[in-house]
Amino acid sequence: MPEDSVIIDLDSGDIDCSSDRYEVLKQCWNIIPSEPRTILVQEIETLCRDAGLVPGQEPIDSQIDSAFDASVPTTSTTTLVEDFDGRGHRAKDPLDDRAVQDSFLRFFCSILGGYERYLVVPDVDFVISGNEWFDAKGFLASASQDYAPYLGSLVSTQLFQSFIQRRTEASDLHCVLFDDCLAEFHASTVPYGRLGGDVETITSVDGEDPQVLFSLLVDQCATELHPEMADTSVSDV
Repeated sequence: MPEDSVIIDLDSGDIDCSSDRYEVLKQCWNIIPSEPRTILVQEIETLCRDAGLVPGQEPIDSQIDSAFDASVPTTSTTTLVEDFDGRGHRAKDPLDDRAVQDSFLRFFCSILGGYERYLVVPDVDFVISGNEWFDAKGFLASASQDYAPYLGSLVSTQLFQSFIQRRTEASDLHCVLFDDCLAEFHASTVPYGRLGGDVETITSVDGEDPQVLFSLLVDQCATELHPEMADTSVSDV
């Protein structure tokens, strides 16, 4: 393995690198901008508490999620034991993966604001001219001191370069959606998400746990593109 390479298994959490793993994690943690990092961690922790998860615990729904290559036979009349708590009430809902995804979406919206101003329109001979499609130096020069180290690593990745290429070559729907989310995130006066400004708790009348309603950034922007996609995230707490 090359000296500067790190392989992370997202399923198991294992880290394979040529240096000390603790130092690698420490460096990765420290390079992330502190304010958006804190907001992201606080929201993920809140979502985990909503789902009844504690640090290190595997989500209950992983037992039946196809992504984990597991198969638990269930029918409309069978229920996992974990579906009910000791009081006979239905247990907390699984971790809200859409809310988790929206948390990371808002994280990237917070650090990539204004990136579109540094897109470079390719010339006629862009295939052979070697000109970059993104003014990385200008973008990094405009970034704050807290953001610049992380952004410097981000813009050099193949993933970001692929994003810029898709954003420049054609009107990729996902890129259009991200740009809409970026604009809405920085224009909205009310924060989105589980810790946002429109969180509403609905008390149950039948003794069940109350439900927490909140808006997701992606739903707001997707609704503007496709009104039929309107949705509101719901979490049992």
